[in-house]
Amino acid sequence: MQLVKWDNTLTLGVEPFDDHHKHLVCLLNETYDLFIAGEKPSSLEEVIDELIDYATYHFSSEELWMVKLNYPKQEEHKKQHEEFSSRVVNFQRDLIQKGSTSTLEVLSFLQRWLVEHIKHSDGEYSRFIHNG
Repeated sequence: MQLVKWDNTLTLGVEPFDDHHKHLVCLLNETYDLFIAGEKPSSLEEVIDELIDYATYHFSSEELWMVKLNYPKQEEHKKQHEEFSSRVVNFQRDLIQKGSTSTLEVLSFLQRWLVEHIKHSDGEYSRFIHNG
């Protein structure tokens, strides 16, 4: 079962970022599948680690690209990335230290944040480059 279904509302028409977003959605859905299957926190840790690593790579790529294009909202966008990363690292720390965290809360946050961020914040840079 998919927590996030990829559809045209998530497509920005900006490569390679559409591919990055698809991969992030895939990792989120993989985490959700493990949760639904009742996997142990250690299994979830691996996928969350990969999600964090890939999000970090994606955010860096996006931010460098914004600098090159002189995107006017690059600082605001970078701050959103930093807030997301901080929140996810806190979830990860709770999972590792306490052996548990509200996985459903984490998945719900990730799903909401990712979809809204792609549609709105990333949508703004898409409109910026496509509309000049």
